[in-house]
Amino acid sequence: ERLVEVALGDAKARDGHLLADDRSCLYEELVATKQESGDDAGARKLAEEWAAFLEAEAGRAKTNDARAALDPLRLSAYLTLGEPARAVAMLERSEKDFPEDYNPPARLGRVYLEMKRLDEADRAADRAVARVYGPRAMRVFALKADIAKTRGDRTAEVKALEQALARSESSVLTEGQKAIRQRLVERLAALR
Repeated sequence: ERLVEVALGDAKARDGHLLADDRSCLYEELVATKQESGDDAGARKLAEEWAAFLEAEAGRAKTNDARAALDPLRLSAYLTLGEPARAVAMLERSEKDFPEDYNPPARLGRVYLEMKRLDEADRAADRAVARVYGPRAMRVFALKADIAKTRGDRTAEVKALEQALARSESSVLTEGQKAIRQRLVERLAALR
């Protein structure tokens, strides 16, 4: 923990010597460590600093691509803070700027799910489904399954899991994607 704090302090002192995503990872690790040790107040304070840092980076971004590249990091910070609504405007802008990208609506679907705005979550997930390709579809259909589960709609949950597996069946998967697929297989088996 102390070494990460020193690295963050050095990064602040020498701004520009550590990429924003690397600095974000340091924040994320330190927040998780504080949470694990029961220092909720310290974790919250650090997560607020993390979010503020990422918002400042997004404000300085010279292109839409550079700004949107920070979306998943900012979303992580907002979810850690328990404030998913803070991500809505950011993700809506990214979806507008990148209408063919499945990531903004998929992330927006997750945000709306966290906020229990299930109709909006479904619509965002459907937009992501229409744009997603290859094994990445597993995560989008898993989102649809999560929305269905939250609704208590077991049939829709099973259907979404089946679609996730069908879309990935003939794909060449990375080790991480194989692990995701296996978890989906196990989840579907438990539902059956």
